Amino acid sequence: MFPSFNSYDIIDVKRQLQTINSRFKRVSVYSMGTHVSNRHNDWMEANSNCLVAKASAELNAEAGKKKITISQGVYQQPNAELQQIEIERAFQAAQQANETFPGTVESIIFTNNYFNEDSKGIEVLDMIQDNLDRARRLKLSIGIRTNVGHHILEQNSPSFGALSCITEICDIIMCNIYPRADLARLSFNHAVEDVIDFYWRLRNGFTNINPKIQVAIGETGWASEGIMRNGTPTSLSNLKNYWRRLGDWASDNRVFLYFFEAIDEPWRGRSFSAESHFGWWIREGDNFIEKTNRFPEGGGFLM
Repeated sequence: MFPSFNSYDIIDVKRQLQTINSRFKRVSVYSMGTHVSNRHNDWMEANSNCLVAKASAELNAEAGKKKITISQGVYQQPNAELQQIEIERAFQAAQQANETFPGTVESIIFTNNYFNEDSKGIEVLDMIQDNLDRARRLKLSIGIRTNVGHHILEQNSPSFGALSCITEICDIIMCNIYPRADLARLSFNHAVEDVIDFYWRLRNGFTNINPKIQVAIGETGWASEGIMRNGTPTSLSNLKNYWRRLGDWASDNRVFLYFFEAIDEPWRGRSFSAESHFGWWIREGDNFIEKTNRFPEGGGFLM
């Protein structure tokens, strides 16, 4: 039986991080795992996500050097109470991790799918403004993850106003970028060129507002099998070649890039769905096996 996604203890989280660290040095985490059912728990007792920063710091301390760097996510919550708990937990996790081994957590990144138009963007802006001084005191960068980075390219877009204000005060923005389906159907080369071209346009748009902001590809990937709703052809060869070429480009251009994802998640999606198959590794018991022997040099992973 494959363990549930929220059932890992810190030993298992460390095992996964060590697997990732055999190839990569950076990990981005979506959330602290806050849910109504665990809102009264200590921050270390939410779900498995809450342990990633702590586990990474302990691994760094054991090694006597920084081997893993974490970008700690703050996920969108359904109400203000849970949102504040999620934020507080992220800062507590970052602070404790950096006390265990300085520099383990480098940034706090707010929300993901929630921000899609101005009114929601203003809510995210308020979260960032309320926590900016705290992040500075803890020497943490602060930023957002967004699926609508392209809105910065058009002043009449649904979230240009809020996105511009956020860009002015943030240190980093993580843009989720996947290739257009029509180009992905042509070849992985067309897909990679599409992502690269789009990234440069986004970076120009954001740096025109804030020249110091770091623009990262916060999520991208390719499924090795299963059916994609947009018709993107899934195969191990496409996954390997997409990662290799995009990873090499990111290394050459010093672009922060986080691939989705480290390890396949069998519980995601229905039968024949590609959602379960974006990982570089598959899990068999306590062992993690690479799907392919060829590995890109650049990038990081999402957990």
